Amino acid sequence: MLSLIYKDLRVGLPFLVVLVMMFILGSAGAVRAPVYFWVSLVFAATLMLGLSQMDWRHGADRFAHSLPVSRRLVVYSRYASALLGGALTLAIAVAAGLLRGMVLDTVGQAWPRMMAADVALAWVLLFTFVVAIYLPCYFRWGHGKGYIIGALAIAGGVIAGSFIQRAVDRVQVAAELPRDLVAAANRLPRGLVVSSVVDAAARLGLPLTAAIVLGLSGVLILASSRLSILAYRHREF
Repeated sequence: MLSLIYKDLRVGLPFLVVLVMMFILGSAGAVRAPVYFWVSLVFAATLMLGLSQMDWRHGADRFAHSLPVSRRLVVYSRYASALLGGALTLAIAVAAGLLRGMVLDTVGQAWPRMMAADVALAWVLLFTFVVAIYLPCYFRWGHGKGYIIGALAIAGGVIAGSFIQRAVDRVQVAAELPRDLVAAANRLPRGLVVSSVVDAAARLGLPLTAAIVLGLSGVLILASSRLSILAYRHREF
């Protein structure tokens, strides 16, 4: 499997280098804004999509299956590559946040609320959702059709979450929450998953919330990879 992961890196290396440099440069000014949360998430998803696009462009998938490699192993290696890309993105985002926080600390300002551990857990869960939805579509229909179907499914989840979040916001406004709580919420990235994880951390504590989020993420990846293996068996090259 390590050889297949190395193949992903070799095929997508030029694309990865350019994208990583753009993200690092963009982090310098954008890390203070809550939108940076979503920018980093889109970047991680783009890394994953870029690997499948490079495979499609160079015919690397056909080459891999000319070797004595099982389709199950190909699926596992692509999930590993996607998760490594997510870990790299999160590491860059956290490093940028730490640098920004230290700069703010020197001038007596508070650290960015969006760089807290509970927000990072929400990021992990959201990226897991993206991986779990897209890769089964890719392994069933390939890069072109799979990309469209996966993107539509992810967009549908985002829209549904947005509607639910708006309904929750209306309830909170009607309840006339204290101004300090409203202000704290405004400094967080908007979204149903983010607000749910942050609320769970406040109610249950960070260690238990982390265990729940990581456990749920593991279950999603396991179920998604099994679905991808079943779908990939029927894929023709």
